[in-house]
Formats: sequence, structure tokens, C-alpha cells
Amino acid sequence: MEDKIDLKIKSILKNLREAHEHSSQFYGKQLNPGEPFKSVNIMEMGLAFDSEDRLMVDFELACSEKYPDQFTPEAIEFLEKERERLTHRIRAWQNGQLPSKYKE
Repeated sequence: MEDKIDLKIKSILKNLREAHEHSSQFYGKQLNPGEPFKSVNIMEMGLAFDSEDRLMVDFELACSEKYPDQFTPEAIEFLEKERERLTHRIRAWQNGQLPSKYKE
């Protein structure tokens, strides 16, 4: 039977694959002459990339729970602050605002 942390990691990886598929639609594409240009919604793009980044941080935090000897307390603290910073950015994108620099 899988333990709670393994299930958490599996869930994060599944969500990360979906987030990556969503954000990959915003990667640079080659423009061909004569083809119409499709504009990009910067709010949706920012939300997609920051959501993917936050899931990566969640994955690293879950790994720090599973393998605590591989992570220093400073690294874990940095990851927690990074997760909080990305959460603030995601909320800004969701509210139709450009994120500002997050201050503690």
C-alpha cells in the first residue's frame, strides 16, 4: 500500500503534466508569411507559467517530506517562501492584475 506522501507526489506529478500541457501552448511558435497572427492573453499565459512553477515547488516540498535528509532546513524554508510568492502572483493573475514584487 502506498503511503500518503507517495500519493501526494503522484497527484502533484499528474497535475504538473496537465499544467505543462497548458503552458506549452504559449511557447514561441514560428510565424509564416501570410498566416494570421493569433494574439496571446498575457494574463492566461502568466497564470499558466506561474501555476506550473508552483507545482514544481510543491513537488520539491513533497520530496523534502519523503527524503528529509536530502534537504537542508534553509532549502525547505526557501521553497516555502517561493511557494507563497508564486501563490501571490497566481492570485494577481486570476484577479486580472499584473503581479507586483512580493514583499514579506
